[in-house]
Parts: sequence; structure tokens; C-alpha cells
Amino acid sequence: MHNQFSLISDLELIPEHVQLKKRERFCYIKNEEVYKDRGLATIVTLPNKQICYSPEYLEGEQKMVILVHGHLSHKNAIYQPLLAEMLSDLGYLVVRFDFRCQGDSEDNFDMSIGRTINQDIEDLETIIKYFTSCYTITDEGIFSDAKPSLDMVIAHSRGVLPMLSYFSNLGNNVTAPTLVNCCGRYLSEGLLKRYTKLYPNWEEKNGFWTKTFRYGKYADYWVSKEEIISAGSFSTDLFENIPKTTQIINIYGTCDGVIPMKDAELYYDLFRGRSSIFLIPGADHNFYGLSDDSNAFRLPVKRGKVNYSYYLVALLNIALRNKSFSSIDESNINVTIPGMITLLQ
Repeated sequence: MHNQFSLISDLELIPEHVQLKKRERFCYIKNEEVYKDRGLATIVTLPNKQICYSPEYLEGEQKMVILVHGHLSHKNAIYQPLLAEMLSDLGYLVVRFDFRCQGDSEDNFDMSIGRTINQDIEDLETIIKYFTSCYTITDEGIFSDAKPSLDMVIAHSRGVLPMLSYFSNLGNNVTAPTLVNCCGRYLSEGLLKRYTKLYPNWEEKNGFWTKTFRYGKYADYWVSKEEIISAGSFSTDLFENIPKTTQIINIYGTCDGVIPMKDAELYYDLFRGRSSIFLIPGADHNFYGLSDDSNAFRLPVKRGKVNYSYYLVALLNIALRNKSFSSIDESNINVTIPGMITLLQ
């Protein structure tokens, strides 16, 4: 397996539009048997050993979190940079990456077919297997002297499907204590209904054109019929195979206009007994406020919208410092938010 996966880290390969913070490293992760070019563009955030409020760094082991983006998105979208910095300050190694044909990663394996859920699973598997099995402590200064141990995966929207699908496969020999579902869809037919409303002729035309963030700017992207069907016909039945030792955390915005609240309840019920659900009041699907938001939590504003990513980061910060997702209420978050804003701005 070690010869199958590789890491490429070269200062000359860092895209000009990618601005790295002090503890961030850019690299490409590649499965030599699958990818045709450089592989998956990845940012690794090293643990901040100067702060480490609740150190997760153990001798011989480094706890790791993987962040997974959604559809027509990328590694620096929405909350990911803020969350990576917060987790780093708690002592975690944080990995975020672009799926194929998103951000700075290479193209889809077959551009006529597009970005399917199976391809996403393959990309996530590449990231997980490299960082848990194939790393070396001399990988271009990216790693410390401790072996990464997967502690948590946090996925948004469409990214929830490959995350839960991967950990449903009992043969992959990789587990994670916590999986976080941010605004994931449960009823697949809801996606087909949504696309039919937005693009009434997508079936007749075998897809539709839209925009995605590619190589630092928004570019035209063809969403093929195969890509749509792959995400709109999945079954959640296999998700029950996720090991019982894994807890599932579900986080949704109360103003999500993309995913119905029913889907959040269904995920909670599917994993009942090892599942928690948190609703962020006022947040939409991408954790922004609506135009008439009163900003009750005094959150920063981004592009004219209240940025509820800080609420999400505060919620996860409380849970991880307390090592529990129970007993988190609005008062806890209200107290934590100002510190998160100060730390992350």
C-alpha cells in the first residue's frame, strides 16, 4: 500500500490564490493506481503546541480531524478555515482537501460522467488511507514525530454521503470515534425534486451548466445526469453498518432552504442512542443568516450576511474541550462565541 499512495509537497506547486497561515501546509495526495495527474489538493493544519487548550497530543499518537466539503465547493469554503484553526489550537492535526474537479484538485476520472458519489468515496478513502497508514515523519515537514490517529470527520451537505458510506463499509478497517453531519440530505429523492425545480430540463438535456470554484475563480461546470443520479438515488440503509462505537453528531441551520428539517430528524432517529442533534437558530444551509437577520449573537458579517460559522466553531469547541456533546445549550455558546471571534479573526 505504501507504494500506491504518495504525497507531493513543493513550494512552487502552491497555487497563487492559496494563502496559507503559519501552521498550514499545502500538498497533493495521490493514489498512483487511480489518479491521472497530481491528485487531491490538500491543506494540512499542524497542531498549535503553543496554545493547546485541551491537548490531544499524546506520545506516539497525534489525533487528527478530516474536513469534507459539499457539492460545487472546495477546501476553503464556509467554515473550514475557521474550524481548522480552532481544532489546531486544541492540539489536533487537521486535514481538508478538494474532491476531484473541485478547487485545485485534478479533473474527474471521466469528465463525461462527472463527480459521482463513488468517486467521492474513492477520494475520501485516499485521504484517510494516506494519513493513517502511509505517512512518514519526513514528509516535507508536514508531520510531527507522532502517528496520526483519526478522531473525527466533519462533512457538509453532499460530503456527508461519502463520509457515511465509507464508514459503513466494515471491510475498510478504519473507524472514527465521531462523525459530524452538517446539513446532510437523508431523503435522496429530495435532491431530484430540487434540481427539477431549478433546472426543469435537466433530464432531457442530460444535465445542466452551473458555476464552481476552480483554480481560484468561479468557472463553468457541467453537472451530468450521471452525477445527479448518483447523489439522488443513494440508499441510507447501509449507514446502519457504521460501528456502534461511533457517535453521529447532526448540525443543521433552522433557516436551511436546501435540506428539510425532516432529514435532520431522520438521521437522528437512524442513529438513535448514539446520536445528537443541534440546530443553529437563524443559519441557512451554508451557515449564513438571511437578509433580515437581527444578529442576536453579535457574529461577524461576511459579504453582507451574518456568519454563523463562528457559532458552529464555538459549539464544537465546547464539545471537544468538555469531551462531550451533551449538555451544550445556547448559554454555553453565548459565552464562548466572543472568544472564538477574537481568536479567529
